[in-house]
Amino acid sequence: NLRFGIAMDNMVQGLCLFDRDMQLVVCNGRYADMFGLPARLTRPGTAFLDLLRHRIERNLYHGDPEAYLAER
Repeated sequence: NLRFGIAMDNMVQGLCLFDRDMQLVVCNGRYADMFGLPARLTRPGTAFLDLLRHRIERNLYHGDPEAYLAER
């Protein structure tokens, strides 16, 4: 776990992982920075929809959210 955390923290790319229920499992600091996520939205268990709403509210999502969700 220590090595995984170090690797995540030192990645240049933003990375996140969701489970099959679309709940956040993990994300790194770069991902949080890319979308201006507050700490409360980077915790495991955060719903994907909450992250999507955050991006929409800040004009960081430029697609059709309904169509995007329908594809999932």
